[in-house]
This record gives sequence, C-alpha cells and structure tokens, in this order.
Amino acid sequence: MQNTEASQAARTVVSPRPQQVNANPVGDLFKDAFDKAKKADAGTIGGIIGGILGGPAGAGLGGAIGGAIGDAIQASKDKAKLQETKDVLKNSPTGAAAVKYLEDKKIPVEFADGGGSYWDGNKIVIDRSQDPQEAALTLVHEINHAKATMDGPRADINTQSRADYVQTLLDEETRGTVDSIKAKNELVANGEKVTATFPLEAEYNAASSKAISDAKAKDPSLSETQLREIGDKAGYAAVLDGFKTGKVVTSTNGQNYPDYYGQGWDKAHP
Repeated sequence: MQNTEASQAARTVVSPRPQQVNANPVGDLFKDAFDKAKKADAGTIGGIIGGILGGPAGAGLGGAIGGAIGDAIQASKDKAKLQETKDVLKNSPTGAAAVKYLEDKKIPVEFADGGGSYWDGNKIVIDRSQDPQEAALTLVHEINHAKATMDGPRADINTQSRADYVQTLLDEETRGTVDSIKAKNELVANGEKVTATFPLEAEYNAASSKAISDAKAKDPSLSETQLREIGDKAGYAAVLDGFKTGKVVTSTNGQNYPDYYGQGWDKAHP
C-alpha cells in the first residue's frame, strides 16, 4: 500500500541563493547534458558523458555511468510497477491478504525481461511484459508458492513417495491458481474492470456456479456461506482436474504437470 506522508510543518523562509554566472562551466555542461538526457536511455546518457570527457577513458567511464544510471532508472520503474501491481489488489480480500503476507514476510519481488514468472525459493520474479492487472494475478499465485515453502505444506522429494510428491505439488499449483481466480472475481464483484485472465478461470467459474445452482435446488435453506463453500470446493476440483488432465501444461517444456513433477521425482530416485 502506498504510504501516506504526514503533514509537513511550516518551513522557515530562506533567502534564495545568489546565482553564479559562469562560475563552473564544466558543472554547467554536465547539468545541461543531463537535462537533455532525462528521458533518454542509459546508452544515450553514457554516450553523452563519454563525449564530454573524450578518449577511451571517457568512453569507458561513460559506459559505466550510463549502465549505472540505466539500472537506477529501471529499478525506479520496477518499484513503481510493483506498487501499482499491489494497488490493483486493494479491493480484493484474497489479493490484499496475499500482499499483506508478502510484506509481512519481506519477500523480495523482482521484474525481469522474458523467462516467465516464478518463485525461485527466495524471491518472486515477474515478467516485465505483464501489465499491472496480469502481474497482480501472477503475484497472488506466486505468493502461494512462497507460502508453501515457508509455512507448508511443502513437497519433499526425499521423503515422500512419488504419488504423494506429485499430489502435493499439484495441490500447491491448484491453491495458487484458485487464489488468483478468486482475486479477479472479487475485484469484478467490487466494480473493477479486469481484462486479465488466468488459466482454468472458466473451468473454475463454471464448476462453482453449477455446484451452487444444484445445491440451491436441492436444499433452498442453505446459507450464503454454505453455498460459497460448496462452490469453492467444486471450483477447486475443476482446477485440480485441469492440471491432472493436461488442460494446462508447463511453460518450460510443454509437459503436463503430473509427468513433469513425476520425472523430477524419478531423477532423484534412479
């Protein structure tokens, strides 16, 4: 969440500093170069600096400074995008709870070009190509993976049987996917326009709606809480089935998830 700054106290009025005329031409030249390059990329900035200094040393220093400036600019953009991503989830109880967990646990989040989005065991990585809504749903999913690592239930390739290992990981994927779908549904229910979609979203919603409708017809006295639990259970089962039957496949090699996880277990138990 964005921090709200405290009101500022009244400031002491300070006389303006006398303007120096041609007191520091080199400094003025740098300032002019930076002013012109405020919106330029790092390579352009480095080239400007290298041109000012001249020679191989200038080119090297310009490249180094340009790279450092580029990194700083990208870090600033990523920080702003992460905040925007978190802000998307404010009106979703599921999303807000995920963000709170992220912040309470101080889990690092990085953006990267290409390579998809994932939890690497220490940090969450989100593909920069995703817009804030897509990144928000992805963030909820990856926070679930982080939670499994930190709090469990966690798959253990050394102590679990092949079947238990695969099932634990399938359940982990399912929980994260369901949380992302719920976050979107909550945002839409609260009046947000969400164009981003998540894998198996249609299957979850169809199964949940049908289960609720069938339950109402069978027992009209069921409470909203009971109906929601029935819908959640049916939706979860539909998402789990989607992972088991290959409706969604891994982004790494296109395998279905049971085979992918099973082969991982097989390699650890030759």
